[in-house]
Amino acid sequence: MFPSENTNSSQPPERRSEHNPWDTTTDDSERVEESQDRRTIRSSQLRNALHAPVDLETSAARLYHSLAIVLSSDETDVRAVPNALIRLGTVSRISGDYGTAQHAYTQALDTCSRIGDSLGVAEASLGLGYVYRAQMRYRDAETLFTQARDLYTGLCNDSGLAEAYLGLGYVSSFQSLYQDAEGHFDKARRLCTRLRNDLGVADALIGLGGVYRFQAKYDIAKDFFSQAGEIFGRCGIDRGQADAFFGLGE
Repeated sequence: MFPSENTNSSQPPERRSEHNPWDTTTDDSERVEESQDRRTIRSSQLRNALHAPVDLETSAARLYHSLAIVLSSDETDVRAVPNALIRLGTVSRISGDYGTAQHAYTQALDTCSRIGDSLGVAEASLGLGYVYRAQMRYRDAETLFTQARDLYTGLCNDSGLAEAYLGLGYVSSFQSLYQDAEGHFDKARRLCTRLRNDLGVADALIGLGGVYRFQAKYDIAKDFFSQAGEIFGRCGIDRGQADAFFGLGE
């Protein structure tokens, strides 16, 4: 026989005390809600930091992006950390702080490689390549620009591909590999023309002008510098226009 059930209605079912310290149901629920709220706040802070305007006149931008790295250290958001590092690297590189830029890009490159983020690897490689170019480490820069080019090609990312070709053009030119440099700059120019990226076209024209100037082909160089100057002037980019005039002057 099965044991009989206790149907005595005078004895209510056992209930746990509301103040039972071992009853964690309510605490767990509150803890989950608190954790979700914290992640929401962190994500909001991270988005604000990553999209903050870059202020190169002060160190505020770098501090802001450093904060983004700390805020995004949650394991559930693995791409946020390298994205913040790439942003920090770019801010530091443009402001001339190559040590910080190199460290940030290298960390981003390692992280993106580990998690299989091909776009992140390409972006970090491109940024680190620019750092090495500024430090006259042309062979190292060439390796990174080549890696970025191959990744952007596989990703069908023409904008990034154009940047990689520009980088390759400059490091080839600085190593007196003028034929290679001309090919890279011309590919960048064609890509930027198709993308309607006028500033990219102008950058490529400056590069081509330099290639021909180094080979004492001044008439051809003058034509490229003049075209670049017109584009920069139309876009209101004084620095680019000055570079074009400098090329014409030489």
